[in-house]
Amino acid sequence: MKFSLTALLWLFALTAVGMGTFGAIGGLAVVALVVLTWVRSGWRATSGCLAFGAVGLTGFSMLAIVFSVADDALDREPCIHNNRRIMVAIHNYHDKHGALPPAWTVDADGRPLHSWRVLILPFVGEEELYQQFRLDEPWDSPHNQQLADQMPAVFRCQACEECRGAWGVPWDLPPRNCPSYHLVADPDAAFHRTSGATLAATTDRRNETIVLVESHERTKNWLEPDAYSLEEAVELLTSIDAVRHPNQTDCFWTTAYAGGRGYVSFLSGDYWNLGSMSEESARACLTAAGGEPRAGELLRIKAARAPSKHVVRWDRVALMLAFVTIALAPMWERRRSANTANEPQP
Repeated sequence: MKFSLTALLWLFALTAVGMGTFGAIGGLAVVALVVLTWVRSGWRATSGCLAFGAVGLTGFSMLAIVFSVADDALDREPCIHNNRRIMVAIHNYHDKHGALPPAWTVDADGRPLHSWRVLILPFVGEEELYQQFRLDEPWDSPHNQQLADQMPAVFRCQACEECRGAWGVPWDLPPRNCPSYHLVADPDAAFHRTSGATLAATTDRRNETIVLVESHERTKNWLEPDAYSLEEAVELLTSIDAVRHPNQTDCFWTTAYAGGRGYVSFLSGDYWNLGSMSEESARACLTAAGGEPRAGELLRIKAARAPSKHVVRWDRVALMLAFVTIALAPMWERRRSANTANEPQP
């Protein structure tokens, strides 16, 4: 390949599209391979190399689709850390006040004031933010509404933010001031709506009594008095389509999404990533005195895989076609030049 302005432009275009297709390092490596193949072996070897690479990528993508577990793709450490901090804060609140925080506080007339999240702010390192609230005013008063967009990161799943704006996400994600972790409050649950229950009131095993669930289907502000009722929590935990912990796995030609698993926190402070469970098991785990699931049931649910939805990455398909077209452009130029040279001269 002779050096010329045309060759330089070709190399620039090939590098740009290659980096867009395979990433910075992968793109440079593939471009270097294509150029070396062109220089040393010509267009036949280059076209064969490109065809082999395309088939290899397709095979890799198909294997990734078959064996991928989308809910294992993302680093779960942020969610584990958030659940740990929230449950430690709840237990510290109980130690200080002698009762668990209510799902929300009310005024003398029974009108809702503030969410449990506001009550535990001092116990998650947000004392300064807590002091800015006027607790005798409702959560949506003009003053308190100024704090509506200052939700601490501990109440938000990082995986949700990583999915936001990603290619082909098959669900709508709530605004950034909406929490990911929700308390289950019910007369039969460990937490009550407007009064603080005690740990002693839960007679079931605490390490199998779910008190906090992860969900990305609610669009309520983190300050708003709100909690999952027992029936709502049962519906969430038994659904395979609910968006609980949004995960994505990149399979190159496709992206796999799974949201049917999510973190739950138990009254003991333990936290598990669970898939959908039977209604019987869900009720047993959500009630404070309703018996527990059969031995090994929770372990089976924990090991279950969440169904994945695969979205074709048409952007990468288009980039790959553009890359192959640019890579083979010199071949067509050589053929055109050869045909011109073989034409009879007048």
